[in-house]
Amino acid sequence: MKDRQYVWVDGGRVDGGDSFWRLVTSELNIPVQKETSNTAQSEIGLEGSVPLVMTANGSLLHSTTVANLVNIDGMNSATTSMVSNNIMIVIDDFHYISEAGRNEIVRNLKGPVFNGLKVILLSANHRVFDAIRAEGELTGRFISVIIPPWSKEDLLKIPAKGFDALKVECPDNVIQTMCEEAQSNPMLMQRYCWEVCLESEIEKTKFVGHHRVGRDIDLNPILKRISVDAGLP
Repeated sequence: MKDRQYVWVDGGRVDGGDSFWRLVTSELNIPVQKETSNTAQSEIGLEGSVPLVMTANGSLLHSTTVANLVNIDGMNSATTSMVSNNIMIVIDDFHYISEAGRNEIVRNLKGPVFNGLKVILLSANHRVFDAIRAEGELTGRFISVIIPPWSKEDLLKIPAKGFDALKVECPDNVIQTMCEEAQSNPMLMQRYCWEVCLESEIEKTKFVGHHRVGRDIDLNPILKRISVDAGLP
């Protein structure tokens, strides 16, 4: 997606269709109102060279310009702009939105999706079909992509890249233990690496030399602390 334009919406900030489209139009810099002007006639004499205008009924009156504020259809303007410019919508934590809000948003998006708008909904695995439940007519235009658990080889890339950037030398036995305890979860692996640095008083990259994590570092207090923080003591 790095080469594609997209509008990112945090589902935790959305309570319904109105707030959703306010966030989208704000990201796209679409105003909520525009100013229009029309010419009105007045029988009152005006100073200066104000033009005279013939009305439909044959009167000849001085004209004045009246400015009006007109509300803009933000949803229509946003979807038209995104389809025309090949911009996607990404809704993170779609499952955080209330059921009524999800239903309203998906039904708003149905027409634009049929016209080519691309929408990505990020949800927990067990909530992946909320969009279909909200609007059955999206069946056939909806693809479910399940992100698989990380392999050990994938998890090893986290300490390899992170410790290298911080110039940290971490013993292989410590890294292997963290991989085993991470349960295929990259977020846990990142947290373990962070805690190891904290325990080793590593706060920033060294300009010269390397930080070193001791081979005898005790991971048990770190693992217990993280489990308690996660509400799973």
